[in-house]
Amino acid sequence: MKGIDNIVKAILDDAKKDVKATKKQTETQINQIKEKAKADADKQIAALENDTKKRVEELKRREKTILDVEIRRNNLMVKREMVDEAFNMAFDSLCKLTENDYKEIVIAMMLDAVDRGKEEVVAGADKKIDQKVLDEVNKQLISKNQTGQLTLSKDIGDFNGGFILRNEGIETNCTFKMLINQIKPQIESKVAGILFG
Repeated sequence: MKGIDNIVKAILDDAKKDVKATKKQTETQINQIKEKAKADADKQIAALENDTKKRVEELKRREKTILDVEIRRNNLMVKREMVDEAFNMAFDSLCKLTENDYKEIVIAMMLDAVDRGKEEVVAGADKKIDQKVLDEVNKQLISKNQTGQLTLSKDIGDFNGGFILRNEGIETNCTFKMLINQIKPQIESKVAGILFG
């Protein structure tokens, strides 16, 4: 029986050696797999961190660009409002001229706008144009050998500042608002230059 015990012992010793070797080999393989997995994970984390950093930078850049565009748009809107306000103030100033200055401007405008000298003049709601103004215009037209038969319409326009000329169904708008709107595109950039240097 001693021979069988020796064989069993030899088999068990060999098995123990094999188990130890296999265990050591398995531990080595496990450690290698862990190290490789950790290295792969570190690479992936670094790549994700780099990608995230790039995305954050891109989002910040986009946000800044959008903010810059918004600021420029708001600045342009404010400037546009200020230029429009300057023209509105010019209109108000024209409407608030002294009676003599107002009549002087209106007479000059009528002399430029009259075509036949027989037009009907529609005054505005401010009623600053009366028969005396027309008499002066007619007088000046006649002095230039033109027809001077302007008449004051019974109609009152729904505007302030300036007048409307009627001639055979055709109306010529000579209101201050219309004149300002006509010259606005030509002088708008100069006004902006004055306002914003």
